[in-house]
Order: sequence, then structure tokens, then C-alpha cells
Amino acid sequence: MSFEEQSRLEENLAKKQKTSKNKFANRFERKSWLIRHQSTRKLSRTGAIFTHIISAAAGLYGALIIMQFIPIPIPYFEYFLAVVALVCLELLKRSFSDRFWDSFFGNRLGFNMPVRYGSACINILLLIVSLALSVAGTYFGANDFSPNDPKAEILDSKIKQKEADLKIWLTNPVNLVSSGEVKWGLRKVQKAKEDEILRLEKSYFDQYGTLQISQDWKARNDFRKYFAVLITLLAEILFECFMGFASYYDARLYRARKLGGQKNGTPVKKSLALAV
Repeated sequence: MSFEEQSRLEENLAKKQKTSKNKFANRFERKSWLIRHQSTRKLSRTGAIFTHIISAAAGLYGALIIMQFIPIPIPYFEYFLAVVALVCLELLKRSFSDRFWDSFFGNRLGFNMPVRYGSACINILLLIVSLALSVAGTYFGANDFSPNDPKAEILDSKIKQKEADLKIWLTNPVNLVSSGEVKWGLRKVQKAKEDEILRLEKSYFDQYGTLQISQDWKARNDFRKYFAVLITLLAEILFECFMGFASYYDARLYRARKLGGQKNGTPVKKSLALAV
């Protein structure tokens, strides 16, 4: 079946579907491809926006990491620059992705238009930049903001409390002689307090090391990091899938309207999305 015949069939099925008064027709009769995928087209539009948000949110921390290497004298101005850069990146991604997919499906569906391979190359470069920022942002963000092992935090807090208590005890005049030294009879108490701190510190480093995190908690944080990276990668891939499907649907819709208009002798305005 040719493109023209297929499009006319879709148009006739759509008209039949629209004019049918049988309540069971919408459920059991064959629908045209355009009718069946109307909801999918809406989903692709919403999905593309959602993946934009994920990509920009993930890339923000990556952009801020890069801004650390650029001397910016104005406080917090790096946040403004990072947001502006990400907004521009997402708009360019959408623009060049749209251009490529429109030209690709326009060419495939017989609109006699060349495939914009230049837009495809730019789109790939923008995708790489976006991936680098978002993956780095999610990985380092999840790493920097991952919580510590609760048991390690409790032990660390206990050590700090013991150190604070010792400092207060050493500055209490009741425990000191006129020269400022600890009274002879209380030096065993001082040594006991210091030994308790050393014992807790040794216990802490034996269990958690300098990373302040247990192996079990490290596995949990690694899962957080790699899961965040996976979500970011899926968002970038789904963005291209959503953009591709939207262009394919629009191209088929335009073809059906154009052939329907030619058949009825009415002028049809070319879709802006497919304009060269």
C-alpha cells in the first residue's frame, strides 16, 4: 500500500470514528493510527518537558563544579550563570533535535526534503555535553550529599561531647592550682578522661576509618549514586525518543491533512514543524 493510499485510509477511518453514534464503535472497531496514538503524542510532549527538567536539575550541580574553576568576584553569581547556561543548553537541544527528526521523518514519508545531518551532529554534541554535566552532577551531588552511617555519627558525636567536657573540666578553677595546672590529686581523673577519648577514637577508626562510613553504608550510598546516574541517562535517551515520536506523529498528521486537502480541492498550509 502506497503512502497516499495509507493516509487516505487513515483519514477515512478517522472520519468514520468521529461521526459514528454507536457507543461500541470506539471500543471494538478498528481505529486509524493517528487516532490510536493521540494520547501517545500528548505523552511525548509531557515526557519531553519532564526529561528537560531532570536533565537541567541534574546538570546544575555539574555546572556549578565547572564554575568553581572560573574566578567570579560577585557572590552567588555562579548560580545565575549555571542556570542561564543550562536553560540555553536545553533550548538548543530541543531545537536541533526537532530539526533533525522533522527532516528525517519528512524525508522518509515522501515530503522531498533533505535530512539535516548537520543538525544531527550538533544534536549529538549537545547531548554529550548535557550527559557530561548531568551525569557528573548526579554522581558528585549524590556523593557530596549522601548521609553518613547513623552509627558512625552517634560515635563521632559522643567523641566530640567527651572532648568538650574535658575542655570545660580543664578550665574549671576548682580543678586547677594557681599556676593553671591540674591539681596533683586530680591528674588521674584527667588521664582517665583522655584515655576514654582515645579509646572511643580508636574504636571509631577501627570500625569506620577516615571515610567516616561503614562498608554497609558505603554500599547504600553507592547505590544512590549509580541509581541517580542511571535515571539521568534514561532521561537523556527518553528525551530523544519523545522528540522522535512527536516528529513522526506530526509528519503523518501533516501528510494525512495534506492529502485530504488535495482530495477535496482545498488549500493546505504546510506544517511549521516541517518547514525547511
